[in-house]
Amino acid sequence: MMKNNFEILPIFFDIEKLQQATNELFTKMSWKQHIVKGLCMTQIPGDPSSADGDKLRGVFYTKPDSTGKEVQREESIDESQYTEFVEEFKGTYFETVYKYLSRTYKLGRFRLLLLEPRTSLSWHRDPEPREEAIDESQYTEFVEEFKGTYFEEVYNELSKDYKLGRMRLLLLEPRTSLSWHRDPEPRIHIPIFTNPGAHLCIDDKLKHLPADGRVWFTDTRNYHTVFNGGEENRIHLVATYLGKR
Repeated sequence: MMKNNFEILPIFFDIEKLQQATNELFTKMSWKQHIVKGLCMTQIPGDPSSADGDKLRGVFYTKPDSTGKEVQREESIDESQYTEFVEEFKGTYFETVYKYLSRTYKLGRFRLLLLEPRTSLSWHRDPEPREEAIDESQYTEFVEEFKGTYFEEVYNELSKDYKLGRMRLLLLEPRTSLSWHRDPEPRIHIPIFTNPGAHLCIDDKLKHLPADGRVWFTDTRNYHTVFNGGEENRIHLVATYLGKR
C-alpha cells in the first residue's frame, strides 16, 4: 500500500528501449480510439476480446457536476484475471518489463496509453485494489459455534424485518483506526463495548455510538472511517443490511 500519492519504486528500465518499442508499434498496430488511445498487453487467458473495446478503459469513479456526488463509469473489471500476455507483444521489451515487475507485484491489465496534445481526462479515481467482492446474500446459515447464544436471538429478531448478509463481531483496539473507505452495502451496528473516544465518521459527520442496546443503521456506502481513541476495546455486532423484508 502506498504511503503517498506519488512514490518512486527502486526499479529502472531502459528508456531508449521503451521508446524504440513504442515507435515500432506506431507502424504496426492501430490504437484503440478513445480520449486516451491505448493498447492492452495482457488479457484473460483465451479471450482476446478482454483486451479490446470498453475493457481497455474499465471502471472508474468521477464527480461530474456541482452536486459533488460520485458516480461510476463503465463496467467493473476483474483485473486479477488478466494473466496472459497478448501474442502480438511477446518478444518485445514490454514483455521483459512485465515479467520483471511480476516478480514483485501482482499485476492486472498492462497497457500502453497515449494522450494527445491539448487533451485531458476527467477528474476521477480508479477502484482500489481489494479482495474479490463477497455475495452477502449467500450468508444465510448461522455458524454452529454461535447457535443457542444471545447473538442468535439478535440475528433472528433482526431477520424478521431486514434481509441480512454477514453478521460479525468486530473489535477495534485502543488507539487504532480504519482507512478512509466505503462499503458496497450499508451496515447495522449494535455497540457492545465502547468508550467516549470511539467514533464513526461518515463523510464529514462524526458520531459516537453508545453501548446501550440500541440498533444503528449506518449508510457506509459513503466514505467513512472508524477510530478508537480511548483506552479500551471497541466491540460492535455488525450486520450487512440488504434491504427490508
